Amino acid sequence: MQSEDANDLSWLLERFATDVAGVTNVLLLSTDGFVIARAHMREEDAERCSAALCGIAALCEAFGNALGVSASEGMRSTKQVLIEKDSYSVFVTRVGRGLPEGHLRRGADPSTVGTILGVIVEPKADIGGVAYAATQLNSSLAEHLCTAARGSDAVAPGR
Repeated sequence: MQSEDANDLSWLLERFATDVAGVTNVLLLSTDGFVIARAHMREEDAERCSAALCGIAALCEAFGNALGVSASEGMRSTKQVLIEKDSYSVFVTRVGRGLPEGHLRRGADPSTVGTILGVIVEPKADIGGVAYAATQLNSSLAEHLCTAARGSDAVAPGR
């Protein structure tokens, strides 16, 4: 297990994947595809899954736009997406606001980049139990993902 460093949230995902029956993999990523943390997943697999999860989030946003939901809400208004296949299921949900320090890609606007949680489970997993546990994990992660957007001309308070 990895250390409980504030910038490395893999320890939290590892604990979730170990403690929740049926969870095989967990991935935390930015909405622009940057892998932030992963559990029980090789790096190259995490990169491929990250691209797919970003696609799912984009699809949710596009569907919301088609229904008249504002573009700024998009995936933010989606509570969770569940994809069930014969060999696995995937939960996709938006987490917190912003990114942990040091995880923002150069040139990205921190106010527009969000965070996504993907949980992959085995086919016979208790979907309701995993969904509940994923909601609890989402709350735990959100505490670590509050990064205020600051401009280069930010002024210290009281000045």
